[in-house]
This record gives sequence, C-alpha cells and structure tokens, in this order.
Amino acid sequence: MARVYYLAKHGKDISERLDITQKTAEVHIDTDKPIAVVYTGDWHLGDRAIDYETWVNHLSLILDNKNVFMVDIGDEIQNMRSFKVLSAVLDQVLSPTQQAVMLHSIVDELTESNKILAKVTGNHDAEMDERLFGEALEKYYMSKLKAPIFNNRGLLELYVGDQLYPNLLFHKSRFRSSARPAHGALKEWQMGYPAEVVVGGHDHIPAAEIMWGYGLASDNNKGFGGEVYLLKVGSFQDSDLGWKYYQGSNPTCIMPTVVYYPYEHRKLLFMNAKDAIKFLRE
Repeated sequence: MARVYYLAKHGKDISERLDITQKTAEVHIDTDKPIAVVYTGDWHLGDRAIDYETWVNHLSLILDNKNVFMVDIGDEIQNMRSFKVLSAVLDQVLSPTQQAVMLHSIVDELTESNKILAKVTGNHDAEMDERLFGEALEKYYMSKLKAPIFNNRGLLELYVGDQLYPNLLFHKSRFRSSARPAHGALKEWQMGYPAEVVVGGHDHIPAAEIMWGYGLASDNNKGFGGEVYLLKVGSFQDSDLGWKYYQGSNPTCIMPTVVYYPYEHRKLLFMNAKDAIKFLRE
C-alpha cells in the first residue's frame, strides 16, 4: 500500500512540475506614465477567413508603440485537426504544424519586446490538442514566454505604478447569452472575483459594459469594488462557420483597450488600440 501511495504521489509531483499554467499572478509595470493594455484574442491564424492585413496592423500597433501592452485571451491559431464538418479542416491555408511554428515566432517577438502581460488558453490552441494528444502542445512553442499562463481563466493582479487593477480573464465561460454578449463576463465577476476589469473571448462577439458593484468594499478601501468594465473581444475570423454557429454579421476585429494610470486610480476604456494610443500621445 505504501509503495502505491509513493508511486502515485511521485506521479502527481511530476505532473504538477510539467504544468505551466496558474490560477493567479501578479504583474508589475514600473512607470510614471499611463499605459494602454490591449485585450486581444480569437485571431484564428491559419484559417482562410482571417482578415490578415488588419491583424498585422493590429499587432504592429502593439509592437511599435511605447507603453502599449497586450493580454492574450486565447485561440491565436485555428489548429483545426478535426471537427464535425470537414470543411473547417480543409479551409485552413496553413497546416496546424505551420500554424504552431508561426505562433512560436510571434510569441518570441512579443516576449522579447516585453509586450505580453498574460496569456489565457483557448479551446483551439489547447483543448483541441488535449482531445487528440492528451496534452496542450502550446507549452512547447511558448517555452520562452515570460508572462503567466492561465488555463481558460485566471486572476491577473496588474500593478501600474503603485496602483492595483485586478483583471479577471477567461476564454470560454459556461455562462452565455446571445442577447447580451457580456453576460458571461458579468457572471464570472459575480461568481469568480470582483475584479475591476473582466475580459472574455470565444464567442467572436465584441462587447463592453460599464457597471458599479461592491460599493461598500470600495468605500472602505478594501482593494476592490467600484467601477467595473465587462468586456468581450472580437475576432479576426469571418467565416461560414461564424455565420452558422455564432450570430452572423457582427463587427469583427474589435479588441477593447484600457488605459491605466500609475499615479491615481483611474482607467479609461477604448474599443480599439488605435484610439487609445492616440489618446496617450495627446
């Protein structure tokens, strides 16, 4: 019995050491100037139906501008190895292997530029591999990533200067509403953590709501409560599958961006990086 216990315990320890994900993380940005954080995801690179030109311009805005960072909400690649309809697999212009190599290069460039604050795993980049191989292969091509990785959801305690801005991040929520795209973000906020900014993806439907909650906690300086942003990222994919399984014609390529201040507790919401960057320059 003791041998079985130690064998199981040893196997568990090995599995935990191999797991690169976490549930909470702190990220500190030492600055005396406001910064912009672009919440982006659902790129689905490799699929035929991607607006690649807009995606390149989007990434260039992050890479080419000082004090602009990103949080990756997942599904960077299409990674379609099997699906309920074969056309989803055949419509890829890059094979899953080529997509992985491409993403490896992108992640390395963003990491070297210190642009990624956190990464959330998605169903395309992680779950699909787990179904076929029993593990998410992205841990190999994200080996140089310095940012924390959250397994579908996590709490990012973002410090900008001496100000703390809790971010609750997720890719896919079990709570969804076709009539209210930010519904999942609301429920995650209510049931997970009362963060100031809650951001999700997966549905390809961008959304933003501003509300106030946990006012008593905020009034008593408990570190949470007050104004809350409930956000959903859009997608760079506009495919037949999107027409069938999502909500049809929706604005794509919308990635909400928040400007955070380091010397006072203040944040501002923009629905794209370009407007936020223009604001920082003024």
